[in-house]
Amino acid sequence: MIFDNELKLLCETFKRSRIAVTMFSPDSNTVTMVENEYLAKPDQTILTAMLSGGFLDKINHKTLYKITDRLGLKYTFFLLPESATGALLIFGPYTHSALTDSQVLEIGEMQGFSPKNFARVEEYCASIPVISEGSHLFIMLDCFCEHIWKSPFEVIDLQRQENISFSPTDNNVDKKNDDILLDMKAMEIRYKLENEIMDAVANGQSYKVNQIFTGFHERSFEKRTSDSLRNLKNYCVIMNTILRKAAERGGVHPMYIDRISSKFANKIEQMTSTAKITNIMADMFTSYCELVKKRSTEKYSPMIAETIIMIDADISAELSLSLISEKLNISSVYLSTIFKKEVGMTITEFIRNKRLNHAAHLLRTSNLQVQTIATHCGITDLQYFSKLFKKQFGKTPKEYRISLKG
Repeated sequence: MIFDNELKLLCETFKRSRIAVTMFSPDSNTVTMVENEYLAKPDQTILTAMLSGGFLDKINHKTLYKITDRLGLKYTFFLLPESATGALLIFGPYTHSALTDSQVLEIGEMQGFSPKNFARVEEYCASIPVISEGSHLFIMLDCFCEHIWKSPFEVIDLQRQENISFSPTDNNVDKKNDDILLDMKAMEIRYKLENEIMDAVANGQSYKVNQIFTGFHERSFEKRTSDSLRNLKNYCVIMNTILRKAAERGGVHPMYIDRISSKFANKIEQMTSTAKITNIMADMFTSYCELVKKRSTEKYSPMIAETIIMIDADISAELSLSLISEKLNISSVYLSTIFKKEVGMTITEFIRNKRLNHAAHLLRTSNLQVQTIATHCGITDLQYFSKLFKKQFGKTPKEYRISLKG
């Protein structure tokens, strides 16, 4: 089809956002799903209703349809142009807000699930992505429709309340082995997702934060206690540990990792509600990615990596080429040569830049006196500090701070 590449991009974007994509070709009467084990699969009963001949006869071209089943699960669908076989493209299920515990209980009761099988309902509900109505995904979908139809199109919200049975699993199956297999599959999915997160952090790929955490909500995390808040705190602690190991794998020294890990450990324990769980998870992910990009020493030889870590360990300490080479028990001439070759500047220049950048950070984020800031940066002579700072930033420390307020 003439827009095959655009269609592949659209489907891949929805898939990475954890929304299932289903394509139905009326000519061949076949259904194709974009597979991904993280996706909540469409209920076969609603697919049957949507793909039935009578329903398809009522669908118009150049029209984007939205449908909500009686369970509150949402789908968006439309017919591709006739030149492309008139296939029906379906996105869903998804919701605009997370299902509450009471909603899940009502779904189970309404469908007559036994307590033994109720875990399957919860597992299915946990996999349904929560996507806001104004999400970039739907903006992209609108743009795609404009592109393929070359003209304005209609959007119809059917708000159908079909009497459709909820069957993510077969309620008649009540076998212990099936329960074990289901638990194993859920565990495999969680571990695979955690491995994807570790790989992204180890490579400093912070742009993947939206792909990984789109649709995450409280129900996405494994329940280990009856206390919802404690359960989420525990999961955040686990994730903090996973991200620590990922950053270490990305070449970050434990000294840097410990600082950020301790910060998030405090944040986690200070959580008072479950509302911002996704935010703190995404913040952790992004922070560790940025740490890898900023602090990874993989590109340096062990000697230069150790030199940089020694400088970063305490920027207020007395630091010089002779002192560092003495601590490393190597020639200062040799260290100076290799450092300049690998880092692109002398050790003296590197230390000065570190100190002045730290000074600028303290001027931006604190109300400390300039003399105190100079001391924190390892420069005790205030006049010399001001001279260096002005040369670096074009303003004296005092002028720099005043300019931030303007």
